[in-house]
Amino acid sequence: MRQQATRSWLCRDRGNTTSHSYPLRTNFPQLDYKAWGYALHAGCASCLALYISFSLNLDESHWAFTTCYIVGGQRLQGKILAKSIARIVGTLVGAIASFALVNAFAQHGVLFITCFAAWLSLCAICSHSRRDDWAYAWVLSGYTTAIVGIPAALAPVSAFDIISSRAENILIGILCITGVGMIASPELVGHRVTRLVRSMDKNLSDLLSMCLRLKAAPQELNQAVKKLVSNAALVEDLRFGLGLEETGTGLATAKIEPFQLECMELASCALNLEAYFSSARHLPERTEPRYLIRALNICHETLMDLLQANRNWNDKDRFDRLQQQLRDLDTLCSFLEERHRLGFPAAVELAGLIKIRCLLAASQRYLETRSALVSQKAIIHFPSQARMEAAFDSHAAVLAAVRVFVAVGLAAGFWIATAWPAGDTFLVWAGLASCRYTITPNPARATQATFRGMIFAAVPTYVITFYLLPQMDGFTMLVLALLPLIVVGVGVGTFFGRAGEVGAAMLILGSGMDPNNTMQYDVVAFFNGVLATIMGVGVVCLTHAITFPTDTAWKRRIAERRLIQRIARTLQQSRLIPVGYLGSVVRTLNDCLLLCGDTVEGDAGQADVSINLCALGYEVSTLEWGGEGMLAELLDYRRRLVSTVTQFLQQPSASELTRAETVAEETFSYCERTLTRGDLASSCVDHIVTTMASSSVIRQRIRQHKTFITTTSRRVAHSYPKVKTHA
Repeated sequence: MRQQATRSWLCRDRGNTTSHSYPLRTNFPQLDYKAWGYALHAGCASCLALYISFSLNLDESHWAFTTCYIVGGQRLQGKILAKSIARIVGTLVGAIASFALVNAFAQHGVLFITCFAAWLSLCAICSHSRRDDWAYAWVLSGYTTAIVGIPAALAPVSAFDIISSRAENILIGILCITGVGMIASPELVGHRVTRLVRSMDKNLSDLLSMCLRLKAAPQELNQAVKKLVSNAALVEDLRFGLGLEETGTGLATAKIEPFQLECMELASCALNLEAYFSSARHLPERTEPRYLIRALNICHETLMDLLQANRNWNDKDRFDRLQQQLRDLDTLCSFLEERHRLGFPAAVELAGLIKIRCLLAASQRYLETRSALVSQKAIIHFPSQARMEAAFDSHAAVLAAVRVFVAVGLAAGFWIATAWPAGDTFLVWAGLASCRYTITPNPARATQATFRGMIFAAVPTYVITFYLLPQMDGFTMLVLALLPLIVVGVGVGTFFGRAGEVGAAMLILGSGMDPNNTMQYDVVAFFNGVLATIMGVGVVCLTHAITFPTDTAWKRRIAERRLIQRIARTLQQSRLIPVGYLGSVVRTLNDCLLLCGDTVEGDAGQADVSINLCALGYEVSTLEWGGEGMLAELLDYRRRLVSTVTQFLQQPSASELTRAETVAEETFSYCERTLTRGDLASSCVDHIVTTMASSSVIRQRIRQHKTFITTTSRRVAHSYPKVKTHA
């Protein structure tokens, strides 16, 4: 294998893929026990909350019922607890805001509605500043004000009773779903995190194997990076819930973040090593670099063994053997440094060994964090400034705030113009739906799912409310008769992946089970309330459709622009270490990759651009870090290169891109010339070779970006119709 790699190291084809044919298999749907388990314990909790609220004679007890489905939409125990805490905090903040709005502006209808819409818009903006469950707390504080503020403003004398009753119902629902969930032993966040960690091991192993074999097509690399980044973001989202449960797996939230960042750093080193070899293919022919080939093979074998050892967390002998291999490779690099004055081929070979050494150093750090993740020992020497940040999407936040304000304004205008008796319910649900889904990945789709679920549930809710519940004698019989119906309905809907429609159906069913409707048989009031609820959600769907309509291509351009701005802003921070750079841009990169579909084979796509720019920024951050004992002229070249790349990211243009490529070429040529000098110290050689390797990678990344821009421009030019001209 090594001889074959030696003969073809410069002519390996990255686009070779092998297709396999498999026999056809018939897959039958299997019973989802977790979905039916969730339906059972959520049904028990909601019926218990409804019974307690009825027994305490609270107003509008259906909020205790529906809270169980709003909070318990997560099957994970830790996520339920985290969402419950966020809901309690959001409820209290919303109740306080309702008191303030009612006491200050209840006598001025238009002013109250304006301040109400402004508060909901502010909550929508603040919800985009977080990515964890505390973002849900901001959302909840907004639509809690809609739930309790509008009825309290219509009856200011009873405002305290109305607000306190709603808050009590919400707290009852939270306590019931949390208690039943803990008794029913649902899925644990720790188990989900463990599976994601193992998946990240597998994705990282695939990525390293493709990069070190130099045979992967760009589409394969992009898919591997996309899976790795997505899993890292999922693990980050589960950290808060993980800290609220006893997993029994030894996982600790303080150790997850170092593991994620070291995993991403190792992947970045592998991608840039592959970019260095891609750049080396374009150099003039020379003798085969036998030391570099030997180091590449050792690196491949070492890392594959390393990731296999990671799956066995207590295999100390294998870890010691890997450490010995790393020391042998370091000795090889030191030996080649003594021969750096042999000329240009040796310098290129030494630069490749430096990139391999960086890769192995990152693998050591990754192995340490991976071992500490499931053990009792603490992370040693991990920089405190390196953390996974959630970038504030100002564009999405402002857009969400404007949509909330428009939806509430349309609903309020319709209510004022028509004097509809159920207009207050219409306004409540317009504010609730516009604020509730603002932090979801696709607010328009989530709102449409709620709209469909409410329409489907209107007739069954009418039948249950007016033909089944009146036959029940007492709250106990009512709850017992209701339990099997909602368990079957929720189980079927969840099994077919209609969680949004199921939650909306429970909202309609809960509002229909108001004791006033059951006791008075007020059909007109029932349909007025249902119609107002559905129209409130419908006006939000209309707002998404007619106000600032967006398509997928537009969202991709916005996401790419945000990523470029984030990379440039991060590189401007002084003395930022490379792993800190990754923590700052990973979440933004994941947002961008989620909008990028699969690319056509042989065609560079949006994912190529996003990953290429992120890897370019990582290589630039390695140049920014470290400069002690460096030649003054070399330091000047490094600073110029960092400055030009950052300038290009701040103001993307063809001229800035060409200028950055020119500076990278000059830096590479300077390092090549300087290495032939005989009076260089060992430390100077290290700095020069590192700069030479980084400038080569940066040059290759810039060329890839220029190729993408050229290809895209030609494709756009050919897509325009040709216009005939006549003399």
